[in-house]
Amino acid sequence: MSQNKNATDIRNDYISVMGQELGTIFYELYQDVSLLHAKWNQYVQLYATSDSRLELLNHTAGSFFAIIQYVLWNDLLLHIGRLSDPKYSMGDPSKPNLSLHQIPDALEESLLKEEVKKTLNKLDRKASSARDWRNRKLAHNSLLLLTDLHVKPLPRVTYSNLKETLALIAKIMNLLEMHYRKAEVSYDMLISQDNADSLVYYLRVATYVEARNRQKMARGELVPEDEMPSDW
Repeated sequence: MSQNKNATDIRNDYISVMGQELGTIFYELYQDVSLLHAKWNQYVQLYATSDSRLELLNHTAGSFFAIIQYVLWNDLLLHIGRLSDPKYSMGDPSKPNLSLHQIPDALEESLLKEEVKKTLNKLDRKASSARDWRNRKLAHNSLLLLTDLHVKPLPRVTYSNLKETLALIAKIMNLLEMHYRKAEVSYDMLISQDNADSLVYYLRVATYVEARNRQKMARGELVPEDEMPSDW
């Protein structure tokens, strides 16, 4: 997808090659799937890159970054739950969802439709744990889950599980990209320059300066108090 195109251009491109119904649905899914991967890529940059990076986060603002991890992880589960929702809420056609399950019925090509359905079935199985968390803990908070020892506990959702789930979501999208546009979207590369890596860089700089100032103080050297703006 060209970086020079705005949202309207991209939407019109999809409609021109896929038709009004499918193109409109696919554009909205493209936006939503892109956002999901952008959040995931930020999560990976912060929490799944290296042990030294985790040590840096814990050293600089451990409690804050623990909350960010909790919030971001749960938001990823909610997002996956939405994308893998049924086509309609409660089977009611008047309540359609922006879901990957909208795609098959909008397709005319039988081979593509079958491939999409097959991958959707894999996604439903892979995303079942995330959806259970969404249904019983995140979007709702089951009292029985908290008080009844006989209730089935929530499944464990791992980093690998989410990574594989996102790969299936990207695969479904790229099945259509390849069929209609002869190209794929690298969703794992969707990230801005002002990202979590940028934050980590400045945290490393701050940690270095802090350590240097401590060394100066240990030698009896004065450390100016006005090196940083007062409104920070």
